[in-house]
Amino acid sequence: MNSATNLRARLAELAESQWGLLTTAQAATVGVNGKQLQRLVDHAVLERLRHGVYRMAGVPDHPVEPMRAEWLALEPARPAGERIRDDVPSGVVSHRSAADLHGLGDLDADYFEFSVPTRCGTRSPDVRFHRAVLAPNDWTLVDGLPVTTPVRTIRDLAAARTDGGHLASVVRDALIQGASADEIVKALRNYAPNYAMSVDHASALLNHFITQAGIPESALVLAAPALEPLLAAGNAWTQALDQLVGGQRSAHLATTLASPTATGAAMQGTPSPRVRLSSMKVEQAVRERVGRLARAEGRTVSQTIAHLLDEHDRRHRFAAVSAGYAEVDPEYAAEVGAWDVTLEDGLDEAR
Repeated sequence: MNSATNLRARLAELAESQWGLLTTAQAATVGVNGKQLQRLVDHAVLERLRHGVYRMAGVPDHPVEPMRAEWLALEPARPAGERIRDDVPSGVVSHRSAADLHGLGDLDADYFEFSVPTRCGTRSPDVRFHRAVLAPNDWTLVDGLPVTTPVRTIRDLAAARTDGGHLASVVRDALIQGASADEIVKALRNYAPNYAMSVDHASALLNHFITQAGIPESALVLAAPALEPLLAAGNAWTQALDQLVGGQRSAHLATTLASPTATGAAMQGTPSPRVRLSSMKVEQAVRERVGRLARAEGRTVSQTIAHLLDEHDRRHRFAAVSAGYAEVDPEYAAEVGAWDVTLEDGLDEAR
């Protein structure tokens, strides 16, 4: 075996277990120096991906390859297989890069972002570091790379004050992929004030993200059973609002719309639904119906719901008084009925 073939064999053995890639420091462990690496690049045996990281010729491109090259450069002397056996590898893909690898949301991942335990430097302008002490259950493997879990990624993005619309899309996809709603609430708790919620309203923040991003109910039930009470509450709200706008009478409407506890545990501790239509997952058609009514009456949505509730309460109280009098005086019911007919016919104004 000639020297060139021998070099290729030694480097191929190194690269075999780490996606066909190798570093200058790793090559040195098998007796290949920088000048020899450059000659192999000149002869198209290697391709230089970044400073100190190479790919063997014939290895197909991969969408994650640039991230892999940057990760290898964080600890260039250690093989990838050895690093991922650590309880927490030094350098875990995180934040927007983690969301991108998990397929969460629609954030732009313009940089390669890593969470590291200590201060770290790099020559690459495309790399961003975040100092963080991760637990072993904060990361997982994606495409062979250590990546923060979806829940940890949500926490990191919330801590970084990612705008609510983009974070909502990340939460949506994490739930659809099966992340625990309870764990997401815990992850959001300390950062709820970043989104105009108190730390006690993290569940309401999750609810808001669900409403904002729009998650199919079937996916929520399958991927996050803990949200079933929330769905039940949203369905109750939708039905109650629909009946209220339609002028239907029910003793349960005001209770459903005005009592957070009546709509399930998912609403505990949130402000009164009278003034927070957006805090419940209400069907779009009903939202639009309430919105049209509000515009026609020159009121806000919350004012319209409050007005409808007041009208409903008044009708309900009048019906209760009428029923009470009817028990004492049977003729009263007939007389009130006549008044109703007169009012409906417009004869009251004629008199």
